[in-house]
Amino acid sequence: MEEMLFMVMEVLCNELEHLVSEDNRSYQVSPKGLLYLEGRRSQASAIGFCAMWFSPEVQSLWSDVIEPAIRASGYEPLRIDSKQHNGKIDDEIMASIRAAGFVVSDFTGNRGGVYYEAGFAHGLGLPVIFMCREGDDLHFDVRQYNCTFWTPDKLQDTQERLKNRILATLGQGPLQLQSLGLRQSCARRWQSSSSGIASMPCPIG
Repeated sequence: MEEMLFMVMEVLCNELEHLVSEDNRSYQVSPKGLLYLEGRRSQASAIGFCAMWFSPEVQSLWSDVIEPAIRASGYEPLRIDSKQHNGKIDDEIMASIRAAGFVVSDFTGNRGGVYYEAGFAHGLGLPVIFMCREGDDLHFDVRQYNCTFWTPDKLQDTQERLKNRILATLGQGPLQLQSLGLRQSCARRWQSSSSGIASMPCPIG
């Protein structure tokens, strides 16, 4: 048992550098280990967080583009103004980004908060998908990234492009895969029932 523990510690400390120890008796998670844990937690997340301007001017971008595109990709869309909470809004935003699998950031209106939230997500190692209204200026720091530009008269096209960008970046989301699994299960149950074998009701409408 002691030999096994030594081998595990050797790998975690020396090979992966996820743990550090000064006396080989007590261990702490290293900065590299923290980044690894953050990445593992985000990979399992089904949440797609949206950072954008909360203005009626761009409300259709959320309702007609970002929200349905995230959902169609198999993820759960989240915008902070739709989340019920009793805490400080800044703390809720940071916690929500930490819990997300990726962030969609729309820089329309050049809102400082959107830049901050995108930077915070980048610091956590989360994928950030950049968007902006055609004709709006992007700050120098984000111009180098591939950005999905949109216009109010082509929202349906933008939704499709955003969905494809999410799928290309992260692959099919867990919610879509779960739904597919349920549908396949329902199909098997239907085939069994049509063969005269008792079947449970299908949960999908």
